[in-house]
Amino acid sequence: MTDYFSTKNVRSELQSRSIKGGAITIFAQGARLGLQLLTVVLLARILVPADFGLFAMALAVSGIIGLLSTVGLSLYTIHKEHLTPQESSNVFWMGLVLSGIAMAISVAVAPFASIFYGEPAITPLIIALSTSFVAQSLYSQHQALLTRQMMFKHIAIINLSGLVLGVLVSCTAGLLGWKYWALVLLQIVPLVFNVILMWIVVKWRPSRFRKQKDFRMSIEFGKNLTGFTIVNYFGRNADNVLLGWWYGSADLGPYAIAYKLLLAPIQLLSVPINQMAVPVLSRLTKEPEEYRLYYANILSATCLFSFPIAILSFLMSKEIIFVFLGDQWGEASEIFSYLALVVYAAVTH
Repeated sequence: MTDYFSTKNVRSELQSRSIKGGAITIFAQGARLGLQLLTVVLLARILVPADFGLFAMALAVSGIIGLLSTVGLSLYTIHKEHLTPQESSNVFWMGLVLSGIAMAISVAVAPFASIFYGEPAITPLIIALSTSFVAQSLYSQHQALLTRQMMFKHIAIINLSGLVLGVLVSCTAGLLGWKYWALVLLQIVPLVFNVILMWIVVKWRPSRFRKQKDFRMSIEFGKNLTGFTIVNYFGRNADNVLLGWWYGSADLGPYAIAYKLLLAPIQLLSVPINQMAVPVLSRLTKEPEEYRLYYANILSATCLFSFPIAILSFLMSKEIIFVFLGDQWGEASEIFSYLALVVYAAVTH
């Protein structure tokens, strides 16, 4: 049985695991990118701009509340050099409680968000999206333990399986006329499936909650990280909130789908880098020179890939929108071109 808490083997094989894990994660993200692009292409031809606009408005609200349910607990699990099974259990239960609180807040806030936007459909959308908080909390600790051991192959298989199912369900729902609910299902179905697979693959099971002296440390770690995450989220999503409030869902739709199309290659870069870098950097905290060198190499590689994509997206925005979305989304091309230069600059952060 795998020991998910000791990192001795990881430390002794850090370089080989890092290279292997990076290759697996990049391959998985390539497959994920392909699926995401395919989904955007299909749903853009099935749904109307207002559907994407309504979903973006609801997601902007539920997303900020959802940040309160994570508070960086998974990163605490990955980062802590000496982690005990009891600490892991405490983190799991803390995350589950926080996700329940976040879901309750979403239910309470949803009607006011509908009034703010002037869209009655926002209320059920926010409530439905809030179920993802609980689903994510049920497997995030299991995924953190796999990441801690740099078992990226397991993570890739599970996440890709969930995404494939989500794409199939979402596109089917769109064809059946479920409108914006197809986008909600694309958000929720992969998370629910991930819960099932993570609990099958990872044999660790949380024990009863017992308060320990390190319990406060995990809270402090998560609190500091969440503060930055919330500020960052506001900066990235204030546009959807304000555009939805001022112009409405139909006009927000082209902006939302242009941004979504840009996010696919961005996530191809950022997600594997984060998944690979965090456990490696966590093991190098006592070796500052190696830490700085590894971080500098990551940043250089990110810039090398991101800048050419940004320029290409800016110069060929009309062609990209026409090929992927069709001529009915022509107004999104100008938005896409200007977003390209701004959004890709954020990758290096």
